[in-house]
Amino acid sequence: MKYHFCTSFDNRKFLLRGLVLYRSLIEQGVDFYLWVLCMEQESYDFLEKLNLTHLGLVHVKEFETKQLLKVKKERTLREYSITCKSFFISYMLETRNEIDLITWLDADLYFFDSPDIIYREFGNKSIGITEHNYFSNRKKLEDFSGKYNAGFIIFRRDTDGLACLSRWKRQCLEWCYGYHENRKFGEQMYLNEWPHAFTSTYVFSNRGANAAYWNYERYRFFQKDGRVWLIERETRYQFPLVFYHFSGITLYEVAGDVRYLYNRRYLLPHVVRFVYKPYGNGLSWALWFVRKHSNLHWIDGMKNISVLEFIWKNLLKWLLSHIHAPLDRMRDISKDTSNN
Repeated sequence: MKYHFCTSFDNRKFLLRGLVLYRSLIEQGVDFYLWVLCMEQESYDFLEKLNLTHLGLVHVKEFETKQLLKVKKERTLREYSITCKSFFISYMLETRNEIDLITWLDADLYFFDSPDIIYREFGNKSIGITEHNYFSNRKKLEDFSGKYNAGFIIFRRDTDGLACLSRWKRQCLEWCYGYHENRKFGEQMYLNEWPHAFTSTYVFSNRGANAAYWNYERYRFFQKDGRVWLIERETRYQFPLVFYHFSGITLYEVAGDVRYLYNRRYLLPHVVRFVYKPYGNGLSWALWFVRKHSNLHWIDGMKNISVLEFIWKNLLKWLLSHIHAPLDRMRDISKDTSNN
């Protein structure tokens, strides 16, 4: 089966992360094509120059309507980008006859295993989504960010799939901003309605799909037979990590290489070892790859800082995260990591 994925990344924010996503799919050995929405000309020209075998480009101008251009003036680049998500997915299904099933991937995803298991679970459904599966304060966080995450969504070209896309487009055109208002937040809160509005919506049960900072504390990560696995703390159930969502990191260029800082409270050592370290290696490769092929001066919004400044930022982050971490949670973390 050939998988058709689509995403959006450009030089301003997600170029390196998008290339790492592409490379992770290559490493899984699957037959795929990744369609990239380019929001500005510089990223389009650069990616066209690379001429990557499994990557296709779509400029936002190809499907921009008068309605979209009107709201473009009222929204930030980020807000306009997520407004265009549903329009881009719809455009691909409308104009590419070879695509019957398409999957949206946020550019900061990374595949640790083949996506085959996800599509076997999906079967012949029309729409596929994943829960955030928050570790704590579930109700509060679901009210804030939504029950479902918009970073991984599957649409089939059928009645329910197209109807859902049409509805999502209308909603995002009417309201899609980077703040909360009347139980809306960006494009994501609209997903809460889908399981009730469309009977062919499938919510994935595989917790190895879309693991992220908002749920990783549910699990302990370990390596077995060359794969990254998760073990659920409560049930002790084990399963492989399919892909991880690297939201919440800030990239810096330090001594010609990429370094990242995690913007949340803390990262457990086993998560760093098995998840974030491979991703960091991928980012280093991506920066080398971009520098090799261009003179782009503004990559992923990275600030160039000294080694000492980065060490200080890291130390400050570590101190702040541990001050705010509850003592009983830290004891649990120590016990969990010592058994790894």
